[in-house]
Amino acid sequence: MAPIERHSTIDLELPLASSIKRGFNPTLLNYLNVLHGNPSILLDQEYAYCELGCGDGKTTSLLAASNPMGSFYGIEFRSAALDVVPSSFQTIEALCRQSALSNLTFIECSIAELLESPLPQFQFITLHVPYSQLSPEDRKALLDVIQIKLCPGGIFAMGYHAMPGWSAWLPLCEMIRAYTHSQNLHALGKTQEGVKYLRFLCDHESEYFQKHPSARNILEVWERSDLQELSQICFDPHWEPLYFTEVATSLEQAGLTYVGSLPIYLNYSEICVPEGLQSLFKTAPDRSTLEIHKDFVRNTAYRRDLYFKPHPDTLTSSSEVGKAQEMAIQAFGAVLLQENTSLERSIPLGRYVVLNDPIYEPLLNQLTTQAATLETLCQLPSFDQVSQEDLLAALHYLIMLEQALPFAQVAPDMKSSYTEHPKIVLPFNRLLLEQEVFQNDSLEVASPVYGAGLTLGFGEALMLLAIDHAGFTGAVDYALNQIESHGVTIQSNQEQPSLDSVPPRTLLENQCVKFQENLRYWLHLKILHEEN
Repeated sequence: MAPIERHSTIDLELPLASSIKRGFNPTLLNYLNVLHGNPSILLDQEYAYCELGCGDGKTTSLLAASNPMGSFYGIEFRSAALDVVPSSFQTIEALCRQSALSNLTFIECSIAELLESPLPQFQFITLHVPYSQLSPEDRKALLDVIQIKLCPGGIFAMGYHAMPGWSAWLPLCEMIRAYTHSQNLHALGKTQEGVKYLRFLCDHESEYFQKHPSARNILEVWERSDLQELSQICFDPHWEPLYFTEVATSLEQAGLTYVGSLPIYLNYSEICVPEGLQSLFKTAPDRSTLEIHKDFVRNTAYRRDLYFKPHPDTLTSSSEVGKAQEMAIQAFGAVLLQENTSLERSIPLGRYVVLNDPIYEPLLNQLTTQAATLETLCQLPSFDQVSQEDLLAALHYLIMLEQALPFAQVAPDMKSSYTEHPKIVLPFNRLLLEQEVFQNDSLEVASPVYGAGLTLGFGEALMLLAIDHAGFTGAVDYALNQIESHGVTIQSNQEQPSLDSVPPRTLLENQCVKFQENLRYWLHLKILHEEN
């Protein structure tokens, strides 16, 4: 058998936690909810979290492993309309049993069947599949589930394909469907043939492509992409992109109010829209109008929104003082190595932001060294002349730029930054690495400090497993033996051509040194702990 070519991440450069991009972790949802003036859910006490449409269950299991105080329920839909493979979470369910992960339950049923199930009420309900792909019957059933199963004061989060961003895509989808209507192919095959048809029209000066230059750009994007998701969209009979007002109005019927959106920067209109349009947003009479403005300005094609179920007897803490009180005990930290942090960023379709106030650099340095609460930060000598209000505002801006994040807990300060044989903290992570490190170019491991999964490249994941098994002294030999036994070849992903000829041992030795240099980081996030 020919060896598998695999690119490994040789520099230990941990990407931003993937959960902030696509997952809904409890800490992040709670932070966004409080940011908009709603009462906090107490995550240091028992709570229940439900993920609807959990798929293979990996996201749910990572959250369960990262948040031991929560009871997590992964619900996979049994619905012909959603074309779900039954029991798709069996593999991860077996891994959870082996690692004694006891706060996780998987259930396979339809959305409507949840109404009759003996499940508890939930503080969090999240929808993993796009709301825009549910059938009308499933959407109605979902609203019923939210009304009955979501606690007052609870949070509902979901994503959906949005208008007006999809307005330019819809005619192209219809062209694909029309051209392949009579072809005896599965959905993916029809999509592939349909994209070839669009390319033919584009290259032969079809009037549609002449009149709509954006259609040419969309086609080029599709040609570079995996067409599986596009095939599901083109040939799903229930799929339809939705305007914000359509979704918000339907959820109001379930007693929910719109809170905000992810990524976090979308909650700051002063930076997520061009400067010349700021005056328009200042005239918005309400939040709904502001969101409509934002979607048209940004041509939004996908939304990830958060809704809150008000408690009839609870007043919101909408003032800045109230927010500070709610967030005083919230932990904040960073999942980036200090060398990868930045105080400036170009916001997509928005403005270029530079945080140049003197408070930001020491604050970011602190968060990359040790997660801390707002109360703790105020007591540090670096910030003793800074008001709690200003410090909290600075934290918000660092989170907005995705340089810092709300954390699930504050880890104890590590007195040492080196130990010869650190061990993986969670049995779940160890089993996950052992089973999947050679199956994926990247994977996620659970961090109980961050409260969600951290994305590791192949090289990072392999070295983490090697250090756990053999310590720093034997890690390179262990990794080389694993590579050889799996028939895998590795190479650097660096742009310098000279690195392509570097022997695997040297590449792995470099990676091992990086782990030694940054061991404090892995100890702090409770991915590793010092050997007893």
